Amino acid sequence: PQDKNKERLLKEFLEKLASSDIKDIQDIIDLQQNIDNFIEALEMIS
Repeated sequence: PQDKNKERLLKEFLEKLASSDIKDIQDIIDLQQNIDNFIEALEMIS
């Protein structure tokens, strides 16, 4: 079950990453926030 959760999180994260348009500095900051959120979510699961 934990692996399934991690897999789902990773897929969601990668989809966000792939769909993000980086046009300015704010997009990069948002991306960094997404990465931080993803890592926190992984740590909560494990």
